[in-house]
Amino acid sequence: MNINELNKEELQEVTELYIKERNTMTWLCSLEEFCESFIRKCESCGELVLVDDCDCELPIAKNYRGNEYHCCEICYEEMR
Repeated sequence: MNINELNKEELQEVTELYIKERNTMTWLCSLEEFCESFIRKCESCGELVLVDDCDCELPIAKNYRGNEYHCCEICYEEMR
């Protein structure tokens, strides 16, 4: 996720996650790198999700119409 795509509230949430998680990172990265590498947005509800690995994507679920979405855990369970 690109940091420029975030609204004010989402940027605040990402900044708080960054401050909380930066001590556990093995390398120093900027807020922009953190956002691009570790933050994903649920395509169903819009919630920001912190992923463990920069190559990790959110699980894909289909809704009742057959449309596929990258979803957070809650939306994924609801669509199953």
